[in-house]
Amino acid sequence: MANLVQGYLTNELRPHDLGAGEVGYHVAGFLPTGHPQLWTLFYGWDSPPQTGQQAPEYRSYTHTVPQHGVNFHYNGRNDLAHILIATVIKEAETARDIRFDFASPIDLVRFADLILRFASEVTPQVGPPFIAYAIAPGNLGVSIVNSDMSPLSGELIVEKLSTIGVA
Repeated sequence: MANLVQGYLTNELRPHDLGAGEVGYHVAGFLPTGHPQLWTLFYGWDSPPQTGQQAPEYRSYTHTVPQHGVNFHYNGRNDLAHILIATVIKEAETARDIRFDFASPIDLVRFADLILRFASEVTPQVGPPFIAYAIAPGNLGVSIVNSDMSPLSGELIVEKLSTIGVA
């Protein structure tokens, strides 16, 4: 899938020819080994900027995802997301009570929803609808949409995750 998206970006969309500015995609899924993988494919400027980059370029990065435990990837106003994620993880690591069980797919969706709603409170760049994407081994996926500023209902999360055999 990552190769198809890269081909589309460079050969079909061709933002360098259209003057379209920066364009990028995240592609996530599971390798045939069952290991999760994430790719960032884009045309634009590296962030943080790379020494010597004089113009936007096509870039592709593969993010290694640990076999065990939870790994978070986020884009856009990642400075906002990182603060909240780092704080919650630190609390969990110090054995403090937190409301999220990172071994629970339901709680992972609830946590993603919290981060999105938090970001919308501090910047106008983020706002409803909020969409969390869940991908199961075998590359089955589902989008879970929250059109409000209120937390997602547990029933909706279970209903959506059950369609990919995760709940």
